Amino acid sequence: LKLLLAQASSCSFNRFSRNNNSVAMQARRGADIDELRASCALQIQRAFRTARAAQKRMMIQVNTLSGEVIVQVAVDEAGSVKTLKQAIEREIGITEQNQKLLLAQEMLEDHRKLKETFAEAPQEVTLVKIDIARDLLWHQAAARIQRQLRHKRRNL
Repeated sequence: LKLLLAQASSCSFNRFSRNNNSVAMQARRGADIDELRASCALQIQRAFRTARAAQKRMMIQVNTLSGEVIVQVAVDEAGSVKTLKQAIEREIGITEQNQKLLLAQEMLEDHRKLKETFAEAPQEVTLVKIDIARDLLWHQAAARIQRQLRHKRRNL
């Protein structure tokens, strides 16, 4: 981020004089400003890519409950369990809401940091796929049945 800010501050749009009012000079100055902006944008993009490449990545193995390996994902070690779930979603398509991740039979909360979580533990998690939509429909159906039963009891 510091490198990005340094790159952005090195791009100066103030090197053009504003004293000349001729239309031709203003048009040329506008084209020069556009070129400068494009050059600065490229510098910032390169700096961003360099900073992203320098981040420390960790490989985390994702297993099923039976122990089979589903996938290995590379995530930034400064990220959280939520970023791990997003990486798993990109790799295998299970939405992060439908994922429960276990580490040594302990459910991982979304806010936990990966670096702290995997400091001493092996870098593997167990994925339990759940279906939030199905569970919600089941609870709604159960609530409707209960309401109908209460209504029938009152009318008896």
